[in-house]
Amino acid sequence: MMRLSFRSMVTLSVVLVLTACSDSGGGSSSTVSIKGWVGAQGLDSAQVVPSLVNESGQVSFDTNDIYVGSRESTSSESEFSANVTVEEIYLLIARGQIEDADKDNSNDATQRLCQLALGCTSSGVFYEYKAFYPAVTGFEWRTIVYNPSSGSRNNINAITTLSDSFAYLYDVKSSRTNGVYTVYDIVLANSQISNLFGLGDIVGELPANLTKLNSLKSDSASTKNQVRYGALLGGLQQLELAYQANATGADEEYITKVATELANDEGQLYFHTSVVERELTKEALYLAAYENLQAIIPTITKSGMSALATQVVEDLKAERMAALAEPVDTKTVAVSDDLSTLLAESEIENVDLGIEKTKLFVASLLDYQNTFWTDGYKVEAEVYRDKLTAIADTHKDNLNSLVAEFSRIQDYYVTCIIGGALCDESQSNGGFSDLELRKDGYNSLTKTLTMDGGKLVISQALADLSVTGSSTLTESHAVDVYITGTLEKNNLTLLLKHNLDSDEEEIDVPSSMRIYYSEAVSEARSDLDITGYELMWGDFQLYDQAAVGELTETDLAGAFSIFYRGVRDPQDTDIPNSSELRFNIENFSLSSVISDSVDTDASDSDFSTLFITAKATNADVYYPPKKFSSFNGFFTTNNDHAINDIEPGLLTYTQSTESIQLGSKVIMVNTVDFVNSLGEDVRYRFYPNESVVDEDDGNGNGDVKETITQHRIEKCELVKGTTNVAKCEPKTKVYEGQNVQKVINELWELGVFQLTAVDGRGTYFIDFPTTVDDQGCKVLSPLEDTTILDGRLLEQQVLGLDSVRLVSVISLDNDAGTALAGTLFDLTILAPTATKYEISAALSHNYSSTGEDNSGFIVGTGSSVNVVRIRYDTSADFENTGYVSIVKSGVELTLADGSVEDEDQRLTAFVSQSFDADGTNSITYKLVENEDGDAERCVSSVGSVYDKDVDNTDLLEQVFYLNYRGVVYATVRQESGAWIIRYIDGTWFIPGTGVSG
Repeated sequence: MMRLSFRSMVTLSVVLVLTACSDSGGGSSSTVSIKGWVGAQGLDSAQVVPSLVNESGQVSFDTNDIYVGSRESTSSESEFSANVTVEEIYLLIARGQIEDADKDNSNDATQRLCQLALGCTSSGVFYEYKAFYPAVTGFEWRTIVYNPSSGSRNNINAITTLSDSFAYLYDVKSSRTNGVYTVYDIVLANSQISNLFGLGDIVGELPANLTKLNSLKSDSASTKNQVRYGALLGGLQQLELAYQANATGADEEYITKVATELANDEGQLYFHTSVVERELTKEALYLAAYENLQAIIPTITKSGMSALATQVVEDLKAERMAALAEPVDTKTVAVSDDLSTLLAESEIENVDLGIEKTKLFVASLLDYQNTFWTDGYKVEAEVYRDKLTAIADTHKDNLNSLVAEFSRIQDYYVTCIIGGALCDESQSNGGFSDLELRKDGYNSLTKTLTMDGGKLVISQALADLSVTGSSTLTESHAVDVYITGTLEKNNLTLLLKHNLDSDEEEIDVPSSMRIYYSEAVSEARSDLDITGYELMWGDFQLYDQAAVGELTETDLAGAFSIFYRGVRDPQDTDIPNSSELRFNIENFSLSSVISDSVDTDASDSDFSTLFITAKATNADVYYPPKKFSSFNGFFTTNNDHAINDIEPGLLTYTQSTESIQLGSKVIMVNTVDFVNSLGEDVRYRFYPNESVVDEDDGNGNGDVKETITQHRIEKCELVKGTTNVAKCEPKTKVYEGQNVQKVINELWELGVFQLTAVDGRGTYFIDFPTTVDDQGCKVLSPLEDTTILDGRLLEQQVLGLDSVRLVSVISLDNDAGTALAGTLFDLTILAPTATKYEISAALSHNYSSTGEDNSGFIVGTGSSVNVVRIRYDTSADFENTGYVSIVKSGVELTLADGSVEDEDQRLTAFVSQSFDADGTNSITYKLVENEDGDAERCVSSVGSVYDKDVDNTDLLEQVFYLNYRGVVYATVRQESGAWIIRYIDGTWFIPGTGVSG
């Protein structure tokens, strides 16, 4: 009734190791302080987030899709400062914020200065020139910088946002789409956009505040450039406000839309358009810029500044006319300056050397199957792998038979020997007649059965389930059926012994089938419900008797256990539950040594250690389709209830009130009950508002003396079928006034109610009535007093894997008997379902010692070690991510100049698979950051499960980012069916073909 795969038990990790073919590199940890301005010195209390770009050249987000980085605030003059790490890439993000939302919780709400002579209309309200208007939402500007120096100025505004988008989406040097930040792209994009707008340096030169032109020095060489910069930003402010006046909540922000269009247009603007649709053209921008500046000039009292501003107007006017003279629907042809003028000589040398070394390393990796292993190892390893594979193929059915026989012997002992059933061929329990013939005798006093001429001994003992152990047991909820001795099937021999304590007097881990009962027993019983089986081989040895003394002699020895949990159909309505008792694998473990000698005293030339532990998901509630689940039963659905089956009236919610005794007082609380006809019923209690002194600084603003309004929420479990409370979780404080609709809506957005889990079946969709808000997001319609809703089955429940950990060490000798370098493999798997899983692995070879890395992996270390780390994660809803990181020690590199370098190399390929809707499989939500800086779901559709199918059109892009010693130097993508490596210097290579360019 239980089956084990010999291959999965013995050779899984070894075969993986032998067929298998992050760390950060350099970078300084020192920090410096930088400063900058947001907009044209016209943003009061804007939020600035300096976010370190990660090692895959991507923006850094936390697990909730919130930017990683401190929340700084600008002064009333739009200035900010921040600490950053040198020799790194930083994305500087500026946006609006509500009051007390920055890192110190002490900012004012963001305001924006109107720098338009004719005034600004925002959200339907008119503001005069020089007035501030609210700007807590509606914009997010960015600047991307490499290696910012101490005290450097770093502007963040609409124009730098265009450059950021261009630098990320486009390979500036190779004129191709890219989707990664690299050193070259950053400096080239900033240069090209500067040249596009006739500016010197969009990041480092300060744009003029158009309301304070009188404060500038007209004789300064940079002033004209500042005024031009400010005028262009003023033009963009005017065009943005005009766009916002007609936009809906579902429309993109203005600059975001313009930036995407500019990046897709290769960092160019259309001069003017007729057929082509663009939100911004050069003609429209320059017209808005010079007309606004021209209207401001009469307010300038300094004659020199007035003349300078007039010259800027004339320049912009002339350039606008030149744009109109260009053919319609054509683009500008701005180019960047040469890299030699944009980076220091040392920076260029470092990047060029990094590219060269990356190419050399990639070339060696193309033959990694051979170069990873030390001399002579690969041949020996392949022979060893083939031997184990052949043994697995020969004996996998025999091992399954041995495991089944072990279980049958236990069943025979309990049913026929202890239970007294007649089990010869003529009786109803004739299934045990073959075992009856093998019986030697039974001692009723010791309850000991012998079989097979004394080779097999079966007895029983109460299992001590206490943590501390008990000297005397008279009853227990579990009984060990001890089975020791020898079992054999087609020459495959299994020797079973107890694992004894250090004094070899007491049983530490038995060789037994442990039977768990629903009540305490004094001995094994055949008439009671069995709640679980645990197969335990405390000390086993497994080998092919026919191979002893041959080259193929192999021995597997160690300890093994597997626990089967009994479960009845959770939705059976009979009392008591009358459904068939079935058994799920809940956990298993193996600790073993694979050697080439059955004689335990002989020395081994080839041996491996293998450790496996695993724990299942849903073992206590998943109802398997057959009596005993098997190893290939993971992720198998029980089709008794099919996808899209309707469960009428699955969920009922009711709004009400409840009187609560709170200390000496009785208070009235608002409640919302959710009654699940097939599951747990819960009540949410909403306590009245309280005015309290915020001694614990619950709202995080640093003021522990202020009086604030708060309320408490409590989740309680109801006694099934009643409105009585069974138990409650600890109350949660909410630092705002009570709002039942808002809280329930937030829980609904997270799927707490719209996706309802039912034990034994799966996840049902509850179709709550919804409306669409002004941001285009679905929200719950106002709650009614009582509503009954049907459920539709979306996902069937499966038996998943909470965790798998596998560690294997392989030690081989060559034909001369010389020990070869060792190999270590460490693997973890987390797979609650077949489509959402995390796999991480580390393979080490030629190491001198071992230790844990920062990820908890056991890896090899030493001066000659080679290590491969792999991670692949599909647990996110709309993307898959991972990496392959390779470390080779003591590598000799011959550079282009003929010089030779010896170094430890590290190359990491970060993989990103992004998905989107194809019209039939729509994404159901997106994460947005609300005004408080918290993650919030914007629900776009309900009632479906997004299936990330890498084989259909949902897979928008699949790309590897090659990071050599902490810097991204190349990307790898499929183009026209071929994988192409493209380096940031514009060169490319097609692996396996020798074709390059």
